[in-house]
Amino acid sequence: MQNQAWWDRQNQAYEQQRSSWQNQMDAQDRMSEKWAEATRGENIYVRPDSSETTYSSSADRVFMKDGDPQTMRSASKGEDVPYGWTELKRKY
Repeated sequence: MQNQAWWDRQNQAYEQQRSSWQNQMDAQDRMSEKWAEATRGENIYVRPDSSETTYSSSADRVFMKDGDPQTMRSASKGEDVPYGWTELKRKY
């Protein structure tokens, strides 16, 4: 009985440590990706089909028509965008 309680505590401590490490690695991945974006002068955007694309970091908003990366365009914050264009969200 005492041995099982000890093993349960060990497993719980291991799971907490593993979760902490995973959170740390995820944060480092995000920082690395944001650093690479800044270096390239691009931001990563997520398309409606969940794939990713890049666009200049100088754009306030980025749009795509019919999921075609050749039709991407940017717009300033107050500018209206024609019907049929989908706004892409930044990855981070």
